Amino acid sequence: MAMERDLSIETPDSSGGRPLALVLGRHEDTRSMMRAMLEAWGFEVEELVTSDGVASKVADTPSLVMMDASLPFQESLDTATELKSCPKLRDVPILMMSGFAQADYRDAAVERGITDYLVKPVDFDALQKFVVELARLNDRKGGAIV
Repeated sequence: MAMERDLSIETPDSSGGRPLALVLGRHEDTRSMMRAMLEAWGFEVEELVTSDGVASKVADTPSLVMMDASLPFQESLDTATELKSCPKLRDVPILMMSGFAQADYRDAAVERGITDYLVKPVDFDALQKFVVELARLNDRKGGAIV
């Protein structure tokens, strides 16, 4: 019999609620998977399709952004640039997941302000630890998670 384990994180935001994560991606199935994972870890989730003007569609400042990069990759890079140029999103960590393992893709993403770039398939235990660490870093920088 498999043991169940609690994957949630105890990092409420300053209002006493759950921290907010923004999920971005072109494909609904990938966004749904990221949403379910983050909600299981204790996050409130806002989900948007990657597109031009996405920064203006963000209702509240998230504690972190989880973004799925897909073809065309340039569109994902442009979205990252747009997010980082928006004052309310400038300091929010962005985690990009991608099937592109080449170093030039990772380098281009980091140059555009991506906090970290993970290559799929992603180890979900490692991803959870990474998301929690991003939340803690954001807290130290004065972000929404406390």
